[in-house]
Amino acid sequence: MSTTLFRRPARRAGPEMPAEEITLQEPPGVPEPKSSSWSMVLTYLPMALMSGSMMLMFTSSGAVRGPLTYIAGGVMVVAMIGMVAGQLLRAAADRKHQLGGQRRDYHRYLAQTRKQVREALGKQYRAVTWNHPDPRSLWSLVLSYRLWERRATHDDFGEVRVGLGTQRAAVTLIPPETKPVEDLEPLAAHALRRFLRAYATLPNAPIAVYLRGFARVQFDGDSAATRALVRAMLGQLAAFHQPADLRIALCLGEAEAPEWDWVKWLPHAQDPEQRDGAGPVRLIADNVTELERLLGGESFTDRPRFETGTPVTASEPFVVVVLDGVSVPAGHPFTGDGHRNAVVLDLSGSLPWKPHRHALHLRITRMRSVASLSTAPAGRSRPRCAARTGCRWPRRRPSPAPLRRSASARPPTPANRCPPTTRSPPCSASPTRAPSHRRSCVPNARRGSGCGCRSASRATALRSNWTSRSPPRAVWARTAW
Repeated sequence: MSTTLFRRPARRAGPEMPAEEITLQEPPGVPEPKSSSWSMVLTYLPMALMSGSMMLMFTSSGAVRGPLTYIAGGVMVVAMIGMVAGQLLRAAADRKHQLGGQRRDYHRYLAQTRKQVREALGKQYRAVTWNHPDPRSLWSLVLSYRLWERRATHDDFGEVRVGLGTQRAAVTLIPPETKPVEDLEPLAAHALRRFLRAYATLPNAPIAVYLRGFARVQFDGDSAATRALVRAMLGQLAAFHQPADLRIALCLGEAEAPEWDWVKWLPHAQDPEQRDGAGPVRLIADNVTELERLLGGESFTDRPRFETGTPVTASEPFVVVVLDGVSVPAGHPFTGDGHRNAVVLDLSGSLPWKPHRHALHLRITRMRSVASLSTAPAGRSRPRCAARTGCRWPRRRPSPAPLRRSASARPPTPANRCPPTTRSPPCSASPTRAPSHRRSCVPNARRGSGCGCRSASRATALRSNWTSRSPPRAVWARTAW
């Protein structure tokens, strides 16, 4: 086996994370009427009195009263009433026109602000995916200048991506101080509320875990999905960190060893000083005692207990220990506070599943062919919240109230709803989607037919005890590795 030396260049700056604040404008209020109806009546009352007096003067004269006299008086009364009613309708129309103009201007302002916010969210997405790319694209980074770009002094040293979820938007939207809701224009106020709700977060963003903030990370659930997630984590650690700053050691059982045979080719899993007949000694053992000897013996076991914020040095690199299918003696430091600058990834329950301030518990479940991630507090059998992963999950609709009908009557089947006694028709699986996805028959009006198949899988996500550099307490995530 040959070794190729690589001199890593200085780290290049990636896309800049936007950090700005946008103070939104107050929605328009309902315009007050210029004057009340009684005030307008009083304004035109003198004209009405003058018209009435003239009509009385014509009708009370000594001249012979003919039909034209009555017609002129009637026309005068109708004109007077029409003038007052026209002024009232004109005032209402002006108020409505003013309200529509203010609403149109505010919606135009929100449209302009929406473009600005979307550009900032696009920059944020490019920044977070630059720092935490898709694990399936790590092979391309190895061939570029980004290989081992993270130094021990960088803030993202030891961060790995564990899935996709919703993050808080980097752009801070400051809501305005408004009048009472009753005094605001309803459509504009509703548009502002939807705007704040839609652009306060960034969906489908990488969710990262700061491994240096935990002494151990324990996994529970489907073994295949757990190993896939840990493989993605180790791949990210090997791609972004140099072997002198980070080491990967594995303690494996006899049955689990073939699953991790590929790790021996990583320079991070090889001893830089000791060699055997096959080259550098691999940091792989079948028991904890042998693993500690490979990591340096007393130089590793004499490390102080775990504490966050300890700098990584050449004499004390960051060590990632993977336990799969082995037992750990009671009272071992791995079961307690651990070692400084070391994190243990327990895949098979080798460590006790109990609450600890420096422990992170991840529950991995698999529904058919889609795996989901759940970060639940220790001691809980179920996570507190759930998220969607994979394809669209059909929403549950409340069942309608029962109707009284005869025994021979049969309710008609709506055109947009599947018959309750038939199964969903088979769907053609695409080459990139596993055919074992969970399928459900839901209404699909776009296809023209009454039924349509959609793949559905469910993920749960919650965690407790995040550090200051970790995602927020409630995380909606879906695995992607």
